[in-house]
Amino acid sequence: MGDPLDKLTIRGFKSIRQLEDFEFKGLNVLIGANGAGKSNLISFFRMLQAIINGNLNDYVRDSGGISDLLFNGRKATRLLDFSTRFGPRGYRFKIKPGPSEDCALIDEARYYDRGRSRWWNLGDSPDGQSLLVKEASGKSRGAQVCALDSNEQKIEKHYRKHVQLQDLFRTLLHELMTAKIRVDGLEF
Repeated sequence: MGDPLDKLTIRGFKSIRQLEDFEFKGLNVLIGANGAGKSNLISFFRMLQAIINGNLNDYVRDSGGISDLLFNGRKATRLLDFSTRFGPRGYRFKIKPGPSEDCALIDEARYYDRGRSRWWNLGDSPDGQSLLVKEASGKSRGAQVCALDSNEQKIEKHYRKHVQLQDLFRTLLHELMTAKIRVDGLEF
């Protein structure tokens, strides 16, 4: 099983104007006054499930339309902005209101802490269908994803070897500098 949700950032969703790097622990209890945003935080997870199921625009419509999901409506909030972290992995996306009460997923990206590029931009989806979900289900860019994952694993393996070689070099240099070992013809 994957890593649990570590951090969450939400900007512009319902009554949540800005929640930055909210950290989750093993047990999380939401306590607050009425209207503080407890239910809206739960609604975020419902919306995330709708994205996973390919039903984002249905969720938006059933919630009263995109205007009802924007913090203080369309005039105050132009985009919904979200970022999640699961150990070394992450997912971020923005939701852009459409001309009617539908929406599009934009700036969708996935994150891998041990890779070279860290954030990998997946692009925009005007129909509200997640490119990450399509990628994970093999419906889009499947061969590229497999190659990327394979490359990330190779990079991680080479990075570990690089670190081991650096440590070995430092140890050897220290041994030479402190005269614990000698090499003929080498003087410091």
